[in-house]
Amino acid sequence: MTTEDALLAAVLAAPDDDLPRLVLADHYEGELGQPERAEFIRVQVEMAKVPVKTFGPDEGKEELRHTNLKRRERELWDAGVYAKYREDVPTTVHVLLPGWTSCSPIEAHPRRGFVSEVRCTLVEWCGAVLSHQLHCRDYLCSSSYRMGGCECSCGDCMVAGQQSTGIGPQIVRRHPVTRVLTDREPHENPAGVFVFNRVDGEPEHSSEVPAFIFDLMEGGSAERPTSRTHTVKFYSTRELADKALSAALIAWAKAENERQKRRSDDKAGFDRIRAAQARLASTLS
Repeated sequence: MTTEDALLAAVLAAPDDDLPRLVLADHYEGELGQPERAEFIRVQVEMAKVPVKTFGPDEGKEELRHTNLKRRERELWDAGVYAKYREDVPTTVHVLLPGWTSCSPIEAHPRRGFVSEVRCTLVEWCGAVLSHQLHCRDYLCSSSYRMGGCECSCGDCMVAGQQSTGIGPQIVRRHPVTRVLTDREPHENPAGVFVFNRVDGEPEHSSEVPAFIFDLMEGGSAERPTSRTHTVKFYSTRELADKALSAALIAWAKAENERQKRRSDDKAGFDRIRAAQARLASTLS
């Protein structure tokens, strides 16, 4: 593990703490020769401390401070910081400064120096693991994927010759994402309560969430199953429902990275054993 990897791990482990971000910024400037990226982190951290609206004798001063920071943020973005973000996220993701919008269906917004918010569809976030459950008709493929991997090469499971891992695991690997907004949204029932439904099959409505994500959702109250919905969860506000789904998506992406790492480590171990067996067989012959 490099020094950068260790410092980045500290940022990921404490997303609410500014100190690890500032320490990494110092490393970017002093050791990696990336002063623009370092300053960008510092500027965004400082911007987060400026009140959105102040009243009293400091009102004009705070507004001027925010304006100057915002201007410097844009200058650094255009000076090469944007290119660095393009290296960190999948090519399908359009990285934008906070407050910017685009026609792209997949957006990521950096705050305090790292991607904090992502907007995309559920399939784009999850990738092949959702495609397997929703589309792949190969039973052995779907079963083996849940057990840790598969060799299926169907159009639903492969993208550009490789298995689609989804943008979620790729982004959270290097960015402390705190909010994910997808095409899933809770249904508001007549009582004014917001509902998400758990389904094992293909979601038919925007309020239906695949079981492997739904089971990670915290909070809310559960109710008995219906014919095709195993469980429903109720939330008192739309904000709480969206927050629970967002946290579950982030938790799943982190767990998926751990699963992929274990699989990679297992494969490396098997390769070493095969190599040792081959050397032994060659010696004995």
